[in-house]
Amino acid sequence: MDIVVLIGRILFSALFLSSAVGHLTQSTTMAQYAAPKGLPLPRSRSCCPGWSSSPAR
Repeated sequence: MDIVVLIGRILFSALFLSSAVGHLTQSTTMAQYAAPKGLPLPRSRSCCPGWSSSPAR
């Protein structure tokens, strides 16, 4: 049963890792999506989405 849990964890982490790779390699597309939403500096923020200069609400 432990091997099934290990395989599940590996597959679940692969989902997030593939999303991260896609997010970083397609930053231009992400910036083009964010710009019409009114996000300031969409190119720099699409590269580092968790980093924000605005205070938390």
